[in-house]
Amino acid sequence: MEHKFDDTIRQLSAGITRRGLWRVAVASTTGAAILRLPLAVDAKKKRRKKRKKKTQPEQPSAPQSPPQPPVFNEFGCFDVGQPCQGDNSLCCSGICEGTPESSQCVGHDSLTCTAAQDNCVTQPNPCGTGGKCFKTTGNASFCGNGAQCVACKHDPDCEAAMGPGAACVVCPVACTVTKTACMAPSP
Repeated sequence: MEHKFDDTIRQLSAGITRRGLWRVAVASTTGAAILRLPLAVDAKKKRRKKRKKKTQPEQPSAPQSPPQPPVFNEFGCFDVGQPCQGDNSLCCSGICEGTPESSQCVGHDSLTCTAAQDNCVTQPNPCGTGGKCFKTTGNASFCGNGAQCVACKHDPDCEAAMGPGAACVVCPVACTVTKTACMAPSP
């Protein structure tokens, strides 16, 4: 076998100088290396693709309870702060503010009154011009004067008798029969 190789080399090198033979050898080696380079890169890519990533088992998330729907109070309406879906008629105050998705019932004419002040329960708490602080059927603070005992449920129920901005307040001490009164807002 060695003789065949030597004979082949002699036949190929006939008429070729050593420098020419050296160029052929370098060119063929370089060419072979260049041809193999893409194959090696492709092989690495294939190896990477075959590797599977370790996945962590999914942790079960804590069950989320659906949001509780607003609850009507004893007067059949929503208190201040409850969502009202953009519908004023659902609010005891008759005022629903915000977008339908994020609206809530709001109070009105509270002036300086706070949640802890209610003239029907505690000592008089003055507000406005000659007014006193009360709680409405929607559990909102209200500064008003000039009450009339009326069986009301919503603030709009009182506007015909007491004018715009009137409120339906809870006052069972003064209104023993109706337990509620219509009151005008204090200026």
